[in-house]
Amino acid sequence: MLSRKTLTVWTGIILLSSMFLMGQEPGWAPSDVIYCTDLDGDGYGQVPALLCPFVLFLDCNDLDPAVNPRATEICNGIDDNCDDLIDVIDDDGDGYFSGIPPCAGNDCNDSDPTVHPGALEVCNGLDDDCDSVVPVDETDVDGDGYVECTVWAGSIPGILGGGDCDETNAARNPGEIEAPHGAPICLDGVDNDCDTLIDINDNQCQQCTQPSDCDDSNPCTDDDCVGFGCTNTDNTLPCDDANACTTNDTCSGGACIGGPAPDGDTDGYVTDACPGGDDCLDSDPNVNPGATEGPPGDANCSDGLDNDCDGLTDDAEDLDCVAPTCSVPADCDDGNPCTNDDCINSHCSYSSNTAPCDDADPCTMNDTCFDGSCVGGPPTDGDSDGYVIDSCPGGNDCVDSNPNVNPGATEGPLGDPTCSDTLDNDCDGLTDAAQDPGCA
Repeated sequence: MLSRKTLTVWTGIILLSSMFLMGQEPGWAPSDVIYCTDLDGDGYGQVPALLCPFVLFLDCNDLDPAVNPRATEICNGIDDNCDDLIDVIDDDGDGYFSGIPPCAGNDCNDSDPTVHPGALEVCNGLDDDCDSVVPVDETDVDGDGYVECTVWAGSIPGILGGGDCDETNAARNPGEIEAPHGAPICLDGVDNDCDTLIDINDNQCQQCTQPSDCDDSNPCTDDDCVGFGCTNTDNTLPCDDANACTTNDTCSGGACIGGPAPDGDTDGYVTDACPGGDDCLDSDPNVNPGATEGPPGDANCSDGLDNDCDGLTDDAEDLDCVAPTCSVPADCDDGNPCTNDDCINSHCSYSSNTAPCDDADPCTMNDTCFDGSCVGGPPTDGDSDGYVIDSCPGGNDCVDSNPNVNPGATEGPLGDPTCSDTLDNDCDGLTDAAQDPGCA
């Protein structure tokens, strides 16, 4: 039996809870707070209920007893304590997380998947690997607009490029001009333009009498001698970047830039000797991943080539060339009207024919089989009047079922039957005496 003290305490809890719920839930009724729905048995219900041990707090996941308003938040990607905050987040999907206290993530830029612990440092002036340090060679210490790392890939305002050979001297960087011959900059014993050449050894500082004196061995510059001083001007000539996996290389900015990947047989597939390529024989346009090897009996099943570049050759390996077993010719029906199907020595045999066929193109007629496929014939001329139906490309016969109606026919003169037959006999868009001037 409950003591008077216990009853008093419970009465106070009920009154206080009811006052709270009446203030928080519009339309509240006493029946709303009597029963406790607590599926995981952790003492917290799904809705406010006086019979729940913790009536004033709701469970945000009533199927997991470890998740409730009094749980300890742990770093597991779940809102353990029902405060609407998830501890770890991976916004950029790179497998590294940024964190909400008390959980600490180690992704220093969770909006960029290329930035995370262990990432490769790129010459961009950023902390790519999240070690809280921007490499010193990506920093413009002397403020001349150039950093030490070679190939600048960043977008920081004021940085013009990489390749600065002296970050303690703003007068030494790739943007400096070491010229002309006799100028103080050509006599100071310093590699001012960071091209590894000093003073007289630098083409632009050399005294010259003819263009050949200025040859810098770079096919992407036009070398000339102007006023006893060398000039080396960038050109856009064809060149060779010495990479077998590029073609049609072209000079740009004084350097040879590789062109598209090689397709030696121009079949639309890149040689498999280059990254991303899948043409296993780039000297034969009939051999590539888009070609076919088969059906059994076809010449490409005995040519010693892997025609479809699947790693399997001819009928000894490629299943497309292996004839299925059969008892009668009907067992070998391949559904292709352009092959003759037969059963020979219990194996299917297929040979191409030249039978009439239908290529399903209404704009061709008299289609014929060739090399196992249905090949479209001449453009459709249903009435054989020498004009193609106007519903097909290039056609202009407005009634292809009547040989007397076509752009070569006449409509008129007045009184002629063609002026009252309700037909546009000459396909000019005008009909009979009411419209066609030929009937006037």
